[in-house]
Amino acid sequence: MNEYIETESFDNEVQNTETPEELELETKPAKKRFPLQTPVIISLCIVLAALLGYLVYTGFLLREPEGVTWATEINDVTYYINFNSDGTYNGYFGSVEMTGNFTKAKNQQSEAATSDETVNTIALDGEFTYFYPGIPFTYEITGSRLLGNQEIKFSYGSEFTFSFYQSKRDQKPLELPKDFTPDNDLVGTWVLHYADQELTRITFNADGSAKIVSPQVTINATYTLESGKINLTYQGSQSEVYPSEYEVKGDNLTFMNAIYTREGSGATVDQPFLMLQETQAEEETKAK
Repeated sequence: MNEYIETESFDNEVQNTETPEELELETKPAKKRFPLQTPVIISLCIVLAALLGYLVYTGFLLREPEGVTWATEINDVTYYINFNSDGTYNGYFGSVEMTGNFTKAKNQQSEAATSDETVNTIALDGEFTYFYPGIPFTYEITGSRLLGNQEIKFSYGSEFTFSFYQSKRDQKPLELPKDFTPDNDLVGTWVLHYADQELTRITFNADGSAKIVSPQVTINATYTLESGKINLTYQGSQSEVYPSEYEVKGDNLTFMNAIYTREGSGATVDQPFLMLQETQAEEETKAK
């Protein structure tokens, strides 16, 4: 019996005996693994390299007119233009906004260039600053977009040139008239139609502001009322004031020798232009 107990104790001692090396390994703390594995690090490096390449390209190498606000000054008036990626442009001066389309051509043969030289051209479908509808101007861009010092130089032939510079549009709000009392019958949006086509819409607001919208041109303005007249003021190449008599009858507005109808009223007029009516009446009187 005692021999069995001694043998069992000896076996347990043998089983629990560990070498110093094994004890050292057990006491050493496990090494912490870095949370980012090699494939993740490689992916991040690729993304960072692509981002850096994009910034370098757009900031220093990109030479296209889109995506920049360009400005120039003519007779102390600042003109802005944006060329959009969808082929449209927006031009601004004072409180006037012009819109339209442009076409761009790359590597075109220039009349002033040698047989091996090509140029880039751009043409607007409307008139803005020195641009004329449909006339292609060559353009060349210098400077850095990232540093904000790009210049786009336009030329037509070898003599006529003008430049726009990278800028930010300075929008100055119109000064509303003080102590303004609106005509509630006038307040709202009025539309001018001719031959089933909408030519112009004009909105008179109760605070003395107004907006005139026609194809390719939007004018933000203010107005005052005086003895049956509307004094319409907007900022173009200079401050312009246009006085005109007006009269509201139901859903019709007589203004600037034309008859407008209230938006959404469904009202129609036989002759949208009073000027035409007056001319016809004069011709009929003379014929008699």
